[in-house]
Amino acid sequence: MPLFADQCVYRSTKTGLIIITYVDDFLLVGPQGESLRMLKLQLCDAFDMKDLGPCQFFLGVRITRDRSQNKTTICQDAYIHKVLDQFGMLECRAVLTPLDPGASDTLVPHQRNATKDQIKLYQSLVGRINYLATQTRCDITFTTSVLSRFLVNPAPVHIKTAKRTLQYLKGTIMYGITFGGTDYSPNNLDIRLYTDSDYAGDRHTYRSTSGYVSFLAGGPISWQSKRQSVVAQSSTEAEYIAMSELAKEGAWLRYLLVGLHYKGQDLDPMTLYGDNQGALSLAENPTFHRGSKHIAVRYHLVRQEVEMGRLQIAYIPTDHMPADGLTKVLKAPAHMRFVRLLTMVQ
Repeated sequence: MPLFADQCVYRSTKTGLIIITYVDDFLLVGPQGESLRMLKLQLCDAFDMKDLGPCQFFLGVRITRDRSQNKTTICQDAYIHKVLDQFGMLECRAVLTPLDPGASDTLVPHQRNATKDQIKLYQSLVGRINYLATQTRCDITFTTSVLSRFLVNPAPVHIKTAKRTLQYLKGTIMYGITFGGTDYSPNNLDIRLYTDSDYAGDRHTYRSTSGYVSFLAGGPISWQSKRQSVVAQSSTEAEYIAMSELAKEGAWLRYLLVGLHYKGQDLDPMTLYGDNQGALSLAENPTFHRGSKHIAVRYHLVRQEVEMGRLQIAYIPTDHMPADGLTKVLKAPAHMRFVRLLTMVQ
């Protein structure tokens, strides 16, 4: 039957086997044995399908297993090579960051009208980059969020910036995400949630940017970088709004793991880390005061989750915050630290 949290994921209550579907691609998850063999036969009887054996690629993502270390790594090196070839950048010079440190001053709305060819090229570039950012490359998520703001009318500088991202991808083509290891077990996946914001970082609208990343079994499993829909009046408010967005993601993650029958002690409560003491206090304090009574009710979900014991709040210094690079442009040393915190360096 399908899981409540995701209608494309099915779990058998009898065998525990899991089926993940995407259009006409199926991924079966479970131990080798008679139950898995019978499930394959049943699927072959119901559909015209082919068994490709142990999964090595799924939707353009390479899956590599190290059974001796109990680790699984996913990356998109083949897809990146294909994109570089498509845009004639196989021989381009690699750069250390996806965005130039001065990009905040140049990435502003175009004052003229882009040509149809420019729009088509830019949308194609950003589409390819966005697929990477949503699958395995959380290190370019903020870049993708910024580039996506100019899809309708891109300027030459926007196209140049998108191509710079491809230069960064060339130099980091083997970056991926590794899960597992000897420290983890089916009842200890070490769930951790991190959130950050950049107060009034958008110099055109003065809106802040929220970013979050969720970790499980040592690697990031979900992440987001998004310009906030309202203008925050303080850094505390911007961080609190970002925390509320992550609280929603945490609720979904809980439903998903419960549907998969995960029973680890780190599920209730899950730990949410932030680097703003004011926002952390606001999430744990049920009393409204003059500094927060104007905040929309929907952003107080994080407080409700804390009160109900589903979330616990913890402070983490900015230098150790994995979500830092999801909210702002970073210079090379800071970006490298960000990538290491995401555990993506191979």
